Amino acid sequence: MVTKIIDEAKWTEREQNITAWCTANPELAKEENREVAIKTFFSLGKNQPEMRGIYWTSIASLFKGLTNSPIGGGRSSRMSIGQKSQMDLFHAELKDGLKEVFLDNAYLQATERTHGKSGGIFYALMDDDLEVGATAWANDKSRKFRVMIGKAYNDSLDNDATATIVWPTVLSADGERQVLDFNEEGMPNLTVRTAITAVSAEEEE
Repeated sequence: MVTKIIDEAKWTEREQNITAWCTANPELAKEENREVAIKTFFSLGKNQPEMRGIYWTSIASLFKGLTNSPIGGGRSSRMSIGQKSQMDLFHAELKDGLKEVFLDNAYLQATERTHGKSGGIFYALMDDDLEVGATAWANDKSRKFRVMIGKAYNDSLDNDATATIVWPTVLSADGERQVLDFNEEGMPNLTVRTAITAVSAEEEE
């Protein structure tokens, strides 16, 4: 059987990334002995490099269905594995919450349209199915919010004094890593600066 060749450096990098995810998600790591299985497959791959392709497939299957899986495609992020995992979980919860808001709000159903040259169509009338429209509306709104807070994170990382919104990280409870900062309601703890403050900072430079 021909399997995918994964060299030592790549195997070690993947192990470090998955370990970081387990550290950031201890409950999910314990769920169904996920972390135990992960360590077993990485150990086997260490001793049997020719079988790493098969072991990696097995590792990937352990994350199937998880919203914040560390495995998969997507554009690169400046966030750590743990931070991106936090972001993915928040985004999923935000989408679910927004969908419920839309389904329970007659005003939104009567006014919210998709964007288009002719003003778009009402989300509520998509495919003649309110559920479909609610999902599309929640996806659009949550995606835009994610882009906004992602920029706030990057601006904070860059110490951009001209940015009007930043999202600084905080030290984790164990004091070992920087994590995304959320308030008690589960929303990002964004720092909003006045336009005057941002302009003043830019002038000082």
